[in-house]
Amino acid sequence: MTSRTWHGVPLLVLGMAVAPVAWAQEPYDEPAQPPAAPPAAGPTPEEPPAAAPAPPTPAPPPVTAAPAPPPPPAPAPPGFAPAGPATMVVSPPPPPPAPGPDAAGPAPAEPKKAIPARVPWRGTALDWGHTVTTTALGVGMDALSDSQEYYIMSWGLTLNYYLVDQESWSLQARAFPGFSVELTNSDTTTTEREPQFGDLPVALVYGRKIFAPESIPGLSTIGSAQIRVTFPTSPTSYSIGTYLVTSPRLSLTQTIPLFGESSPVLPSVELGGGLRWDHRFGAATTAVNGGLNRTRQTARGESFLSDQLSFSPLTTDTLREGFYFSFPQDILGTELTLGVSFAFTQMFKPTFEGSDCEVQILTGCVKAQSPEDKRTTVHGTGFGASIDYYPIPDVGVSLGYANGTPSPTLQLGPDGQRRNIFYSPDAEFTADILVSIDAIYERITGPPRDSSFVLTASQQKKRRAPQAAPVAPLAL
Repeated sequence: MTSRTWHGVPLLVLGMAVAPVAWAQEPYDEPAQPPAAPPAAGPTPEEPPAAAPAPPTPAPPPVTAAPAPPPPPAPAPPGFAPAGPATMVVSPPPPPPAPGPDAAGPAPAEPKKAIPARVPWRGTALDWGHTVTTTALGVGMDALSDSQEYYIMSWGLTLNYYLVDQESWSLQARAFPGFSVELTNSDTTTTEREPQFGDLPVALVYGRKIFAPESIPGLSTIGSAQIRVTFPTSPTSYSIGTYLVTSPRLSLTQTIPLFGESSPVLPSVELGGGLRWDHRFGAATTAVNGGLNRTRQTARGESFLSDQLSFSPLTTDTLREGFYFSFPQDILGTELTLGVSFAFTQMFKPTFEGSDCEVQILTGCVKAQSPEDKRTTVHGTGFGASIDYYPIPDVGVSLGYANGTPSPTLQLGPDGQRRNIFYSPDAEFTADILVSIDAIYERITGPPRDSSFVLTASQQKKRRAPQAAPVAPLAL
């Protein structure tokens, strides 16, 4: 079958449709007449003439069969009239079909709606952080020296995977690798702007939905327990003889609806509290380094090689309590969260038993006396405030102020006075850019998620004790 066009009118040449035209133009042939009968034989000369016979009755004329009617024309395709005797009439094209799924083809796919985070490794994110002391920016009291001022840039990776993900409870595995670079004049690195790995925390987190009544939307109580182990991958930790730090933690989070989810202002508030206990396992109760062989002298005047870096005891156990509250806010489809946190820390240090010969005098060895009410506990406080903004669930920005977070600020200052919980020379400004890897994956594979889901860890490091600690309120 072929299709052609004549003066803009499509013509269909179909073998069965052309045949009737040929029959109408060529007449049918008449059937052949049968041959006439031979004449009768006459009398012979020897015989006498007979009477003339009667003339034969003429044969009836043969009946001519009527020509067979032409076969009916083949049905014409849609859009054309049947062929006539000598012409083919083209009918006008049919009107367009009514709109519908069959006439217009498959309906266009509807855009996929955003849904909650769904991949089991949700919470996996990159963190590009910046930490600078307030005094380096001219905020706060003037210091006699700038040795405590610093600006640190860090890169961290949060790895999270749901081993069990049920409606009422979950079990997650987390890790927070990262490294940092101090861009100011560092007094802890060997070379200028030397990259340093932070400590590596690894955690197993159990979460349980304790209370969430359907009659009060938005009201929920969630408990969490985790076992965290921190490996000493930072130079400050492994160079002082630290083997491991264990950190079991408990936390409770309460979400309370205020003006409702549809309210443009203060739809809800989130309150939380937590408790953690850190215990250090190390080679000694003081800082030691096996690569150091320094010659020292005993009280008896004898020389020996020592690997001891300091005579001050290290903290072996740390208790930390804290609470926080945050206000999530929806602004034109974007997420904004304001958070404030407080922390209180108690650090316990070991005591030295000493020996019977601590001091050698002319009369012999003497054991030094120590006060009975000596202090082995150091108290600290912490305060933090942050603003987190997510224009899209994939990327967020966090701006914060921290005093004593993650490392606690000593409650007593060098002048013997109690420090303000809101400010100390150790106060910092922070800025982080968070990129949610799993949210980007969900956006590519579709559908995208409807809100952010980011668990962050900070590689913020102070000169005295570089370490990794979570950015979550109070580092709980």
